[in-house]
Amino acid sequence: MRLALILDGKEAKAKADAETDWADPETRNEAAHAQTIMLQWEKGLIPDEFAMEELGYSPQQIQRILDMREQERLENPEPPAPPPTEPPPLALVPPVPTVTRA
Repeated sequence: MRLALILDGKEAKAKADAETDWADPETRNEAAHAQTIMLQWEKGLIPDEFAMEELGYSPQQIQRILDMREQERLENPEPPAPPPTEPPPLALVPPVPTVTRA
């Protein structure tokens, strides 16, 4: 593709990082593929953007989703986390029974 752009006189575009997005030749059950991707995402094995790519979202759709998430986060900030709970005072902890051997 870069060669075609250079020959067409569009050298600036040829310098851009481009990647050909080939269709997957494998025939598979799309529901099973989506479930596999979601399982990997839930376990933290793959980031959000990669999961969306694998699910078929275009780069423009992914960016739009990320922008919408950021806007939602700014409009609805998370409430502050509650303070950590203090351990109970020693007076409230029941004594540990001791075992004596005769």
